[in-house]
This record gives sequence, structure tokens and C-alpha cells, in this order.
Amino acid sequence: MTAFRVVLRCLMLVGACALAALVSAQAPAATLSVVRQVEVTKAPNMKTKAWMPAKHGQGILTGYGVQTLKRSKAELKFKDGSILRLNERTEVAIHDVAEMRKIHLQQGAVWVHVAKGANTSVETPSCTATARGTTFVVVLLPNGRVRVVVFDGVVEVAVGGQTVTLHGGQSTETTGGGEAGGGSVRPGDVETLGQADMPVELGGTVIGWWEDVPSTAGLAVTSGTDVVDDLRRSGVAEEPLSASAPTHPPFYIPDAAARNDFLAVANHAVVHSVEAIMQADGITLAEFRQRDGHLTLSHWGMPPGDLAHFESLGITTLDQAIEAILVNGGAITVDVRGRQAQFQPGASTISQSSLRLLDRTESSIAVLAAGLGLGLIADWGDLTVSAPRFGALFYGFSGHPGFLGGRGEARGVIGRTRYTVEANALKFTNGPASDWATRVGSVAVVEHNLTDSLVAFAGRKRYYHGPVFQNQVATQLIADRYSGVGLRWRHDRLSLEGAWLYDSNGVAAGAQRGALLTAAYRAGGGVFGLHLLEAGGVRDGHGRTLSVAYPLLPNRLETYGEVGTGVDDATLQTYGLYFPSLYQRFDVDLFLEYGHHEQLGEAFSAVAVKPVNDDGELRAYVTRQDSAWVVGAAAIWRFGSYAAHAAGDVK
Repeated sequence: MTAFRVVLRCLMLVGACALAALVSAQAPAATLSVVRQVEVTKAPNMKTKAWMPAKHGQGILTGYGVQTLKRSKAELKFKDGSILRLNERTEVAIHDVAEMRKIHLQQGAVWVHVAKGANTSVETPSCTATARGTTFVVVLLPNGRVRVVVFDGVVEVAVGGQTVTLHGGQSTETTGGGEAGGGSVRPGDVETLGQADMPVELGGTVIGWWEDVPSTAGLAVTSGTDVVDDLRRSGVAEEPLSASAPTHPPFYIPDAAARNDFLAVANHAVVHSVEAIMQADGITLAEFRQRDGHLTLSHWGMPPGDLAHFESLGITTLDQAIEAILVNGGAITVDVRGRQAQFQPGASTISQSSLRLLDRTESSIAVLAAGLGLGLIADWGDLTVSAPRFGALFYGFSGHPGFLGGRGEARGVIGRTRYTVEANALKFTNGPASDWATRVGSVAVVEHNLTDSLVAFAGRKRYYHGPVFQNQVATQLIADRYSGVGLRWRHDRLSLEGAWLYDSNGVAAGAQRGALLTAAYRAGGGVFGLHLLEAGGVRDGHGRTLSVAYPLLPNRLETYGEVGTGVDDATLQTYGLYFPSLYQRFDVDLFLEYGHHEQLGEAFSAVAVKPVNDDGELRAYVTRQDSAWVVGAAAIWRFGSYAAHAAGDVK
């Protein structure tokens, strides 16, 4: 009996040990964060390729596989602090053992942060990258070659019996590729990255695909992500979608002869009197409009003929008369207290729609120079000037108006201060005008990271980060580019951007100074935004809107919108639908949008976007505005930094 008890206890002990070993073996190797559509294998055997949808926050067992679908990303956090991030269309298998954590990369690209002391290797069909305590990227290229980029630490790349050691700021690309053992890598294949080729978080200019993975986990496509930013900022999104149904500012006179007649009457009847009062009272035009703009022209004592001419155009108040003079190319300039104070927006001879791409916001060289100067002082110990990165894109649109256009970009780093300069040009092939319209410095901004989460900027840049896509009737409170200086901060689910604006009016160049605050909070897969704009020299001057983007049916149907009041006291509202499932099946983005502006009317639109390789893009659209239907198509092609950004490249 005693012997039996001894045997029984031994069996129980063996069973307990086996159970403990089994539980230990099944403990998750990492915790998964999901960005849109991610899948995991049903079993550790990757050969079966049996996938199931992944859940945000689930554990990944050793030996199991993870894959990301189109426009989807993932992050795996290991217990030792190491992090693995997967780009879109990436497939890996994780083998987490004590001696060496092995990441088997089958396709796509991974960003790896290895905690100090951890042994980690990334294995591809043709090479292996091994690291300890480092941050690096491995990209399995379509031709079978492998590109390894090291940002800090040391990585050994072994292929074909050869090994090359990479240090922070170096990269290499294997030759050949394909099957196991194919290709080679030699010490002479190592390239040194310039500061501009480093990612933004390390003081460079490359916007790495891995940068926003933690902050966009679980978000819908339309929720202010880089996907929609790329679609909206491509050039064809900023310009021709509104150009499909051209509109003009209130009181704009399209006919040149009639416009000149109006300016002749206005200069005789209004301008000189306004200048005299401004001079006598020592006030600016904005102050004059705020004080006396409500007065009617009849109260002003205008001659009956001149008054009738204004009233025939719907102009009854002094503020409306001044606005009409400005948008039709007139100017009111007066020297106030010894300094020049002018407001002369002029009027575009093409259409208001073109002002979205080549808007008339004034650029302040002083603001840009001051920002650059402060950055240089902060970087005084290291003023290394890197070679700039260049990019270009070209596009064309059919429809009315049809046009051809292009954009060029230069990005670089001086010390750790990043700069971006962008120029735009377009030529209408029909419609309002046929001459070339250009703007050099349509973006001219410097940025400097004060902390990991706080960025200071100065110059002319894009400010709007909301979900609205097409915006045919000016239903965004804050759109495209303004000149100013400010701060951008992001932490966990909350992001804030605030700025003092040197000029807050994209339609009229006149240094309408103001202030901007936009806030976004991520929750439940969506983003909720608040946008506030203060602008001087306009009727109300207080703009405020709320925006939201939210997945009604995750990965199938998303909705977005913005409602509020503009600085001109006009109500704004936009509502839209987006269908991410169409992109997964057919590589087509489809946006259905309705917009209403109190002064410009309402518009309906359907826009379809299809990428061509990594560099090209085709678009088709149908719009209805002011009872008019317009159908058009567009094409765009990217080069250099634009193509790299769109493709999520690390170069």
C-alpha cells in the first residue's frame, strides 16, 4: 500500500509537471494590436494557411502566423519590451524560444525594436538579419531581394554564406534572391543613410509606415489616417473635385468688361471715402469694416446712379461693397500711423475652385525665417546639412474645366530641423481660363521635435486633419494651407494642434491674422474632432465645427461628417459614406458625399479612386451642384518622395 502511494504521488507529480509545461508552452508569446484587417492562423502549422480574423488585444502563441491585409497594419508587443510592427500585406510566423526569437518573414515589411539583451532574428527565404538591442526594418521586395535598414544598434545580415554588419544609419540590399541560399551581400553593398533619409521620429524627413501603427490601432480608414491624407492631398483631390462645378466668391463678376466697369464705379464711390476715414481715425481696414460695415449704401449718401449699380449686383451694405471690390481685383491701401496696412486680395481670373490648390493666402517670410532661426539655435551643436529628398507628381483631368498640373517637393534636414518646400502649377484646358497658374512655396514650413510627442512648426503648411474628402462647396472650416506658427501634440488617443495664423484666408491674400485650434479624440474605431478658427477682418470671425468618422459596419461601411459655422457666419455641413470592403476586393475606394454651404449651396458627389501600381492613380467622379451634373476622370503619377510615401517605402 505504501509503495502504491509512492507510485501514485510520482505519477501526480509527473502529470503536474507536464501540465505546467503545457500551460507554459501555450502562454502567449506576444500581444497583438490590430489596425483594420489582420488575420492569424488557426494552428501553428503555417503550411495549411488556414486564417481567421484577429482581435485587437489577443495573444499570439509561438509558432502561429499573422498576416495583414491591404491598408492594414499590426503591432506585437513581447513581454521583454521588444516590439514587432507589420506593414500592409505582410505575413510572418513567430517562434519565441529562449535562445533566439525568430520572426519568419514570408512577404511584406516589418519594423523591429529589440529590447536590450534579447536575441532576435528576422528570417526571409534568402537571408537572415540578427540583432540585439536595436531598431531596424526588413523589407522583402517583390523581386525576391531583401532590404535591411538599421536606425540604431547593430544588425548582422547573413546570406549565401556571407555576413555583413550594419550599424545605426546604414542599410543594405541583397542581390539575387528567391529561393533559400540565393543571392549575396557584401561589405561594399552597405549604404550610409543621410539625415534626411532617417525617419521623422529620429530627426529625418521620412514618414515611416510604422510611425502611426500604435496610434491608429482599431481606427477606421476615414478616421484621419494616413490613408485618407494621401488620397486628399494628392493634387487631384485638392483641386479638380471642386473644379468639376466651378463656383465664385460672392459678388465676383465673371465678365471682364463688367468687372472693370464695377471697379471704376466702386473706386469713385467708395474707395477714396473709406481711405479718408481710415487715415483720419488711424484704423485698419479690418477695424473699419467691423465698426462701420453694417451701414447701408443709402446711408452712405451715394449718388442714385452708383447706388442702383451696386444694388443690381445684390450689394446693399458697406461691408458687402468692400468685399465686392476686393474679390474683383480692387485694393484699398492706406498708410496708418506711419506703417503700411493693406488688404488687397485681388480676384482669381480662373475660379474659386483653383484657389484650393493655388490659394491666395499670404506667406510670411519673417515667420518662416524666425522658425528656422530658432531651430538652428537649438541645433547649434550639430548643424549638419543633409541632401534634400525630391519628389514630383503630375496629373490631368477631363471634364469642365479640364486641366493639366504638377507639383514638386523638396524635403531636407538642417541639424534636426526639418524643412519642406512645395510648388504647384496648373493649366486649364477649357473653362474659366487657359493660362498657367503657379505658386512657388505653396508649402514652405520648418518643423522641430521638442519632445517625442510635441512638434513646433512655422511657415506655410497644411492644417486640416478632418475626415471630409471631397469638399465641393467649402464645407470644411479649416482647409488646406495657411501661414502661421504653432505646436502639434499627440499622446495616446488625444491629439491637439494650435497655431497663430499670419493669414487665415485661403481665398483672399490680405494677412487676415487669426488663431486655430483643432483637437481629435480616438474611440471605438472612430475619431471625434473639434475645430476652432478665429479670423480678423471678416463678418463674424468665429468659426467652429465638430467632425466625426466612425465605422458603422467595421471593415465594410464607414461614415463621416462635419457640421458647424464658418468665420463668415455661414453654416457648414458635410456627410459622407466610405466602403472599405470594396478596396479589399477590387482595389477601389468609393466615397459618397453630400455637402451644404449656406452661401454656396449644396452638392452631391460620388468619387472612385483606383491605384495603379505604387506610383499611379486613376479617378472618376460624378457630381451634382446647383442642378448641374458633371462627369469627369483623372490620372496622377508620382515620382521620388511622393511615390515612396504612397508606397510606404523606407528609402
